[in-house]
Amino acid sequence: ISKVYPFLMDNGVFEILVECIEKNKPIEFERDYVFNGIKMWFSSYVIKTGNGICVTSRNVSTLKLNEQKLLEVNDQLKIQNQILKDAKTIAKIGSYRWNVLENELELSTISENLYVLLGCTPDEFKPTHENFKKFIHPDDLIHYNSNLKESFENQTSVDFTYRIITKNNKIKHFRTIGNFQENDLL
Repeated sequence: ISKVYPFLMDNGVFEILVECIEKNKPIEFERDYVFNGIKMWFSSYVIKTGNGICVTSRNVSTLKLNEQKLLEVNDQLKIQNQILKDAKTIAKIGSYRWNVLENELELSTISENLYVLLGCTPDEFKPTHENFKKFIHPDDLIHYNSNLKESFENQTSVDFTYRIITKNNKIKHFRTIGNFQENDLL
């Protein structure tokens, strides 16, 4: 090994091969190598066979590059989500996705700021449409329901205002703007 693959003596792989022989147990590992100035990754499996070892390696460079790109995109998405969250707070807006067929706001897409605008802490109540309607001013509920009904029947955009009463009994004016995408009102 030291003559054919001398770089294995310096990167910890030789020690893995020795461990496989001494403990008589198979070992799986990943390492990166530089060949002709190009960094490559290999996933290897080593097993003791008689007086020697058998090493099977697979080039996983493309997989590693894709994983790295995915991590970078995920980091960018986290930053964008934080910017959006901050913008919602500054603009005093909230958002949700309402699955019309299930008649529930989907928890995964309701913004924390919508709870805050209602005077609640995030996830304080189950985000169903019925629970949301409890905050609507009683004098505006008929108007709210008729606007939604018309939008549902015609699958048209939603754009209307109404008052809500926060948990702290403050009256706020809300404007709901939304569009239908399949069975969801966004």
